[in-house]
Amino acid sequence: MVERRSPKPNVAGSSPAWPAIFIIMEKKMKDKEKKSLLTNIINEYKKVTWASKSTVFQVTVIVLLITLFIAVMVTAFDFSFNYLLSRISEILRRVI
Repeated sequence: MVERRSPKPNVAGSSPAWPAIFIIMEKKMKDKEKKSLLTNIINEYKKVTWASKSTVFQVTVIVLLITLFIAVMVTAFDFSFNYLLSRISEILRRVI
């Protein structure tokens, strides 16, 4: 038989078990600790440099244009290959 080992030998348990740890910790935390944790999270979000609305709009437009271009190209290739294969099929039917 083959011995099976965890890819992370220093880690015990499986990854689906990790949320249970947070539930247990949350039950043991006092209200003051919960408030402190929430305050720390809010402070970290304030430190994040968020993109401006105009930047988000510009990047969204670029992504949509690239997506549209790729969709048009795929459609053109699809129709071209379909037409080409149908013409080849017609020629082969006439020959055979």
